[in-house]
Amino acid sequence: DISPDHKQARLNLAVRYARAGQMREAIRLYKEVLEQDESYSFAWLNLGIAHYKAGDNEAALDALGRAMELEPNDLKARLYMAKAKLASKDYAGAVHLMEQVVDMDPADPEWRMELAGARLSLKFLELDRAEVGEQLVVGPHQVVGDRHQLAVHFGRRAGRRKQTR
Repeated sequence: DISPDHKQARLNLAVRYARAGQMREAIRLYKEVLEQDESYSFAWLNLGIAHYKAGDNEAALDALGRAMELEPNDLKARLYMAKAKLASKDYAGAVHLMEQVVDMDPADPEWRMELAGARLSLKFLELDRAEVGEQLVVGPHQVVGDRHQLAVHFGRRAGRRKQTR
């Protein structure tokens, strides 16, 4: 067993590794902490974030799901779960989670931007599948604009539809 002091020391070291971009070491230490205390939601959250930043979205979704089971109202867990779903191209799942985040904390503009970005990704997917006009209205929080303006605003390429004749 890891003593509480050692557990906290390993957790602190894992956080430092993660901040330094050394995700493999951070993940290893978070897992060691969780081997001793599977109910430690902060470790599950940070393990999920580390997996997400390392590009392992499936492991991120698993760890973040566990964090959300332990702390259902954790906004950061929902945010990173949405980001991992977005990276996995589960746009509808990402939008659903971001809507929950915005509903839980409507005053934070960062959440609204994340939600708009997820909705925009979903809309781009829809644009690839169907012919639509140049105006977009993205959900009940009303992000409105043409594809190019929204793409530039959210740092994404607007993409071009194939011309058929």
